[in-house]
Amino acid sequence: MFVKSSSCLLVFSIIMSGITGNAYANTKGQKSIGDIGVNITWYDFGKNCTHYNIQDDSDTGFYMLNISNNSDAAGKTAFVNGKGEVVLKPDTYDGYSSSSTGGESMTLMKKGSQYLYIDSFGIKTIDGKNYSDIGSFIMGYATVTLKSNGHKGVMDKTGKLIFEDKEGKYKEFEYIGKGLFSASIDGRLFDLLDTAGKPLTNNHYGYAPHISEDTIRVSKNDKYGFLDLSGREIIPLIYDYCTPFYEGLSAVSKDKKWEYVDKAGKQVFSQQFDEAKPFHNGLALVSLNGKWGIVNKVGDLVVPIEYDGIVENDKGYFEAQKGQKSFLINASGEILSTKEYSSFNIETKDRIRVEKTIHNLQVSGYLNKDEKMLTGYKDFDLRYLSDDLYLGGKFGEYPRE
Repeated sequence: MFVKSSSCLLVFSIIMSGITGNAYANTKGQKSIGDIGVNITWYDFGKNCTHYNIQDDSDTGFYMLNISNNSDAAGKTAFVNGKGEVVLKPDTYDGYSSSSTGGESMTLMKKGSQYLYIDSFGIKTIDGKNYSDIGSFIMGYATVTLKSNGHKGVMDKTGKLIFEDKEGKYKEFEYIGKGLFSASIDGRLFDLLDTAGKPLTNNHYGYAPHISEDTIRVSKNDKYGFLDLSGREIIPLIYDYCTPFYEGLSAVSKDKKWEYVDKAGKQVFSQQFDEAKPFHNGLALVSLNGKWGIVNKVGDLVVPIEYDGIVENDKGYFEAQKGQKSFLINASGEILSTKEYSSFNIETKDRIRVEKTIHNLQVSGYLNKDEKMLTGYKDFDLRYLSDDLYLGGKFGEYPRE
């Protein structure tokens, strides 16, 4: 689905790290962002483009700038790359769509019958003159509507039509991997199709099928189970819900209790939970009576079920909360530190994001590696993209200081 381009008063800046010394951004109604080891670049497109916002564009490596001269004006759109360089100058577009699936992200910009396809490999043009609509691309494929007859079809990211629904049976297609598509009949029933548009099985399924680890999660009559890639049932459709397989296991729910099963449908350990999340690096988050802990693949509790919430960060540590305290826990279940913050997240070796409730307001700030406050609790926000790149935001107009 395409979104109409519009303007916004929330102003963002690209923030590059690795800069020594002081780096300041003077902003209206906001104290300076001081010596935090980052440089803030503000883009100036002239007096007629005083409002803009920059958004992380679905991990494509490009960032979308929506620009206008006031909140009511029709907006223009530009793109910058990860170095902060403008790669597409401000222009007007009819709309855009973005998606991120299976580790692949893209954005599609529409201008007349031409489309710009933007992903981590670059920017290319797709000719859409034969189509009344091109939908969002999922893992390199999109649903298209043919002008000639109104039928749906599937296009790849080079602009080639892969197949057409010549019977006019389907409303939308989604590529789910392994050469298979989920085809929506009416938004409630789905077929599994191959790359020639032929059904894999004779069954219609409820909800869109999902592929993981060479299995297909399907549902029928509100019950879930699994097929193999040939369409053969390997786990019967008896569960109220199943997560996709991760690390050989699926969390399955039946009669309001969760457990883990392998690809043969065998329960791997006897414990059951109120909630259970997929495994990652041999560990999974589980919940009982509103509290959370961590379990390993043989059912041992690595972290006791006593925390209000637990989140795994991309450094392999777990951040657990209990009241207004935050605990940093390693994969062995050892508490590395206890903090007087509601959130404590080590984003880089030199920078830690923290949150705290002050006067019933949740605020955030940044510490250095020695846990000394760099920023204070302020109204701006820095969003971690990589060790070298942050996306920063503040409320207000483009700064003219």
